Amino acid sequence: MLTYRTGAAGAPSAARAMSEHLLQQTLSPEMAAMAEYYHQGLSPPAPAEAAAARYAAETSGGRLLDGEFLDELVAREADRLAESCTDAEGRPLTRDAVTIGALGAFVAAGMVERDEAVASLHRTGHGQAGNDGQSLGDRLDSAGARARAGKDYSSATAVPRRDMNPALAGRLGIDTAKALTAGEVANLLNGQRADGDEIAGRQKRSATEGIGTVFAMDENRMPTRSELENVLSGRKVDGTALPVEVARKTVRRFQAVLGARQEVLTPEQREDILSGRTATGVELTVKQYHERMDTSRARIGYVDLTFSAPKSVSVAWAFAPTGAERGMIHQAHHDAVGSVMKDIEAQVGRARKGDGGQEGWEPGSIGWVSFDHYTARPTVEVVKTDRSGQQYTELHTFKSAAGRVAGDMQLHTHTAVFNAVLTESGRMGGLWLDQLDGRVKEWGALYQAYLATNLRAHGVDVVLDDRTEMARLTVVPDRVTEHFSKRTLGGTAAARAYAAEQGLDWDTLDAGRKIGLLKQGVQDPRGAKSDDLSDAAAWRLAAAEIGYEHRSVLRPGRKQTEISRGDRLEAAYQSALPVLDKELQRRAAVEGADARLAAAKGLIASGVESPADVAAITKAMRERGVTQRGEHTSLVWG
Repeated sequence: MLTYRTGAAGAPSAARAMSEHLLQQTLSPEMAAMAEYYHQGLSPPAPAEAAAARYAAETSGGRLLDGEFLDELVAREADRLAESCTDAEGRPLTRDAVTIGALGAFVAAGMVERDEAVASLHRTGHGQAGNDGQSLGDRLDSAGARARAGKDYSSATAVPRRDMNPALAGRLGIDTAKALTAGEVANLLNGQRADGDEIAGRQKRSATEGIGTVFAMDENRMPTRSELENVLSGRKVDGTALPVEVARKTVRRFQAVLGARQEVLTPEQREDILSGRTATGVELTVKQYHERMDTSRARIGYVDLTFSAPKSVSVAWAFAPTGAERGMIHQAHHDAVGSVMKDIEAQVGRARKGDGGQEGWEPGSIGWVSFDHYTARPTVEVVKTDRSGQQYTELHTFKSAAGRVAGDMQLHTHTAVFNAVLTESGRMGGLWLDQLDGRVKEWGALYQAYLATNLRAHGVDVVLDDRTEMARLTVVPDRVTEHFSKRTLGGTAAARAYAAEQGLDWDTLDAGRKIGLLKQGVQDPRGAKSDDLSDAAAWRLAAAEIGYEHRSVLRPGRKQTEISRGDRLEAAYQSALPVLDKELQRRAAVEGADARLAAAKGLIASGVESPADVAAITKAMRERGVTQRGEHTSLVWG
């Protein structure tokens, strides 16, 4: 599966919050060290280096931390460490341990004097000697030594694209041989170089008003037919004329958010839009309609593409009997992501010429940074306001009253693509984001086709699941994947319920109160009793509860039958027909994107060589027809 979200440039607080979310560690130190091998030689920074980068703004100008400000910053870092750090067995660390670890890194980074660090421990109630007889100063010194010489496994590794165009890497200030720090990631997501400077040659575009604001729509009701006729003609809902260029651009945006990909509407699309529906005939509530209309177009800083492995693959990864087998599954996932990203680069890596690409486009190179995550924990979105009055969203990992909640296994990779395209001529442009329309689901299916192909090379039996239309490992029973899929629920529902128990309305609380409740801990929405267990131990316990004993998915003795490209594409075509049939049963007319999606899903069953396979299958659909309710029918490609 592939999902995506965009982030605004020029919003430092939002970029910093997203950077922390992407860098959140989801592995025990032991497993994180194992995963380091698959980061192609990149090592995480030392904890001292990571701390200096994460809190560079607070120590700018050589400022040394002290007093209440130091205590607040240490508490913030301890909160972060408490969510991601575990002991050697994968169990959560005590508050004393994470606090001393945080201060040790601060001292090692030169952010605070040692005596002030000791004073902070006393002020915050962590001034006791260790159980091993070490004095407080010795414990702090030991933590500092580890922070200088160790590796920061408290964060996921931020891996820059290793084969990035050197010229683009230079423009972005990225050393592709090194993992990025939290500060560098935040700067890049904010539309800047890694060091915080502006990107040479990049033109800044200002944000635009929301569509509903431009057309003066009443957000409390649906617009009438006559009002929508005014909108399509480039006027406000009351008929007031708009400047010609504003009208042209905003009408195009209006049509696009309602699903019309071309500028000239078909009669059917126009009728649907005038009736208050999307261009494809989908009914919308008043809230849904104005959510589309009232979003402004901020300057985009990045696109976060998240590639998630099917649950059966994640189960096989989590319960792999050997590290080598777990690594093979991990590498198959990585290689599949890399294959799809090449096609995505070819589509969105186009620097447009003229306003909106009216003069064509020039192909170019794009860059990204990837973060591997291995679990899915309930998260809660909290909207905050920065000092400039700009709103941004923080993602808080769900906690129970007993502390950290063990997450379900979910192998996935966040690939944050920077909104920068460098052409061979040296021109710097932005991503052609319109190319994402109608392609994200296709790329998600293509990722699964590559993943299935990579796993079959090791003898793993992978099929296209008829029900989910996703890749499925046959050796993992459906009841197991369903069990671990149903456990992962949203944290917001649990937070609302907990607030109600306290006599509070979650939706009316301010950001500070919400975060306070989350730190206090709420009831685990999954009913899991595993807060004091590591993720792996919690998974084993859950598997034992349903009587599941995992065995290796590898069948190295199984020889793959060599088939020609023609036979493979024929198998994909036959597998794609029932997928498209389901769509044709729901609606008589489908779009080209639907046919391409069905073709990509067919490749999950047969295997894939390149994205060109998708076009070959849709060509067969045009020439040979498809099925509708099991009966052969022609497909008219309009």
